[in-house]
Amino acid sequence: MKKAVNTTAVAAVLFLIISTVLWFAIPYCIEDVSAATDIGPRAFPKALCVAMALLSILQLILLFTGVQKGKTVTIRFSDYTRVLLAMLLSAAAVIAALYINIVLAAVICGLLFLLVLREKDWRYYTAVLTAGIALYLLLRFVMRVRF
Repeated sequence: MKKAVNTTAVAAVLFLIISTVLWFAIPYCIEDVSAATDIGPRAFPKALCVAMALLSILQLILLFTGVQKGKTVTIRFSDYTRVLLAMLLSAAAVIAALYINIVLAAVICGLLFLLVLREKDWRYYTAVLTAGIALYLLLRFVMRVRF
């Protein structure tokens, strides 16, 4: 079974959802400054969330009014199983992040996804490991995020 999906509309909806989730997550992640004269550390992330939401809404309006056509991709039914597998591994990474380092959990789930897909190219595995190590070093030593 094949189905045509407008990827532009899907991306706009996903970015709208992500911007909404990030907007509500900012108070839990970033402490506010007590001084009333400062802009505060929440201003830039909130501005990015607003910009992302507005651009997503504008993209959806352009698609629905017919001003922009958007790209479509034909998806086979076998692709759905890969998407479901990726979603399950993402959920497993979130659950594993409760017990181990979040970057380590993401790297393990990324490697498992490559193994399940029977990927034979070693460069993909190296890319996942390198990105995980770089992200960990960036978060831990440059941004000083405590895990």
